[in-house]
Amino acid sequence: MITKLLPSASYILFVVLGLGLILLASNLQSVPPPQPGEYHYPSFLRFNFTWITASLFAVVGGAIDFLFRPNPWLAGVSLVFIYPLTALYEATVYRGSHNLIPFELIIHFPYPL
Repeated sequence: MITKLLPSASYILFVVLGLGLILLASNLQSVPPPQPGEYHYPSFLRFNFTWITASLFAVVGGAIDFLFRPNPWLAGVSLVFIYPLTALYEATVYRGSHNLIPFELIIHFPYPL
């Protein structure tokens, strides 16, 4: 077991690991990189969330549970934190693009399940 890592540092590691899994899935599925313009990051993430990505997240989530023994909810939210983060980023950069941000965050909530 890896227990010497600080709990908060392990959750930051999970956020980076989740982004890496999405990039790995995009390479496996040959999803084109995001194009400049409005909604380019959320559409890139949406096209990457397939059964391959869900399987990668399930396997890595099981490995994380075995190695780190974290809080399952915090680990799951940390792994998929990139989805609400990109929505908040685009909402601040492109004013008026994400005008229903609370509902969008509610849609992202079931991803860790």
